[in-house]
Amino acid sequence: MTQVSVRSPGALHWLADGWHSLRDKALQALTYFKPDNGEPPNDQRWGVMAADLIDHENHLSLELEAPGLDKDGIDINLDDGFITVTGNKRSSQTRTVGSTVITERAYGLFKRVLRLPCEVDDARTTARYINGILTVSIPKTNVSKPRKVPVKARA
Repeated sequence: MTQVSVRSPGALHWLADGWHSLRDKALQALTYFKPDNGEPPNDQRWGVMAADLIDHENHLSLELEAPGLDKDGIDINLDDGFITVTGNKRSSQTRTVGSTVITERAYGLFKRVLRLPCEVDDARTTARYINGILTVSIPKTNVSKPRKVPVKARA
C-alpha cells in the first residue's frame, strides 16, 4: 500500500483554498425546493441550479440550468440589484415508496436569486428557455465607453 503524506504547509493551504472555493460555489448554486401539494412525495428538498452570469461590454447574460420546467411557469424579476428566478419543477412520474435507491433530483417550487454587478435596464431584458437552459439577456444602463481625456496647457 502506498502512503501519501503532505509535508508542505503550502500544499495544505492550496487544498484548503480549493475546498473553500468549491463550498462557496456550491452554496451559491444550492436551491431549496418547496414541495408542491400536487406532487408525489420526495425526500430531496435541495438541488443544484448551476448558473453563469457573464459580464459583456453592453449587457449581462444569465444562463441557468433548469431542466424539466415549463417555460410558461418560469418567473423572472429584476429588483434592487438582484435577479430572481422562480418556478415549479414537476415530477414526470409517480414513485412508490421502497423502489427508489438514489434520489438526487429535487421537485417543487424554487427560487434562485443572484446579485447583479451593475445597473441594468429591466425594460429591455429578454429571456428564452431552450433545452433546459434559461438564458436571460440584461442590458446595462449608463455604460460608459473608455475614452482619452486630453490635458490642456494653461494659457
